[in-house]
Amino acid sequence: MEYKNAEGKEALSIDARFPPALFTIAWEDDAWRIWEYKKALPRAWFSTDGKVGIARYEPSLVELDVNSSERGMVVLSDTYYPGWVARVDGRNASVERIHDALRGIPVEAGGHTIELRYDPLSFRLGVIVSLVGLIISVAVAALLIQMSGRTQRVPR
Repeated sequence: MEYKNAEGKEALSIDARFPPALFTIAWEDDAWRIWEYKKALPRAWFSTDGKVGIARYEPSLVELDVNSSERGMVVLSDTYYPGWVARVDGRNASVERIHDALRGIPVEAGGHTIELRYDPLSFRLGVIVSLVGLIISVAVAALLIQMSGRTQRVPR
């Protein structure tokens, strides 16, 4: 992304900063210009000869449509992090760390639907611990109220 100065002139030659062999203008108006790097990999790709389409891409949910003539690995260009769960055609699948940084899902030949959902164990454990704590707190409060009612009675 670059910002043009008030006169609409660039401070340096565009070819020096964004060589035409590597960059194209993706969007431009009077003040801004956004460049696209031609060699950038897509968000998801197949390790062998195959096609990957992104049907849905949200922070905690990714849905992909995959089609390949051979077995391979679907690679997502975002960072690997524990807690992602994969399902290929509704069946559990492994999420593997690729090059110590990216996420990969092994897929057999053919057409498949892949769903990746962020569902970390730490979150589920946190919910369980919080609910147990709430139940204990309510039980202790009820017990204290019941006990305070007994001690306040004045005998005749």
